[in-house]
Amino acid sequence: ESCQHCDNPPCVYVCPTGAAYKDESTGIVDVHKERCVGCGYCLAACPYQVRFFNPVDHSADKCNFCRDTNLAQGKQPACVESCPTKALIFGD
Repeated sequence: ESCQHCDNPPCVYVCPTGAAYKDESTGIVDVHKERCVGCGYCLAACPYQVRFFNPVDHSADKCNFCRDTNLAQGKQPACVESCPTKALIFGD
């Protein structure tokens, strides 16, 4: 499963530092990694159990539709681009 980018994301509401947030302009739920203290509250609150602890930067992590890489370059998320059966669709 992947992040459902909830309308009312429980992971955002339980984050004590404001690291978890929803970008209201895009609807993407994401993490400000520099604010994350690794408490794990967002991992526990996620109803889809798709958040994880990134051992490299010691912060919570999740799918953000490749917003800083592919989307920033006008491309589709990596999962959509690499799906061999073209079963994944991104956008409207």
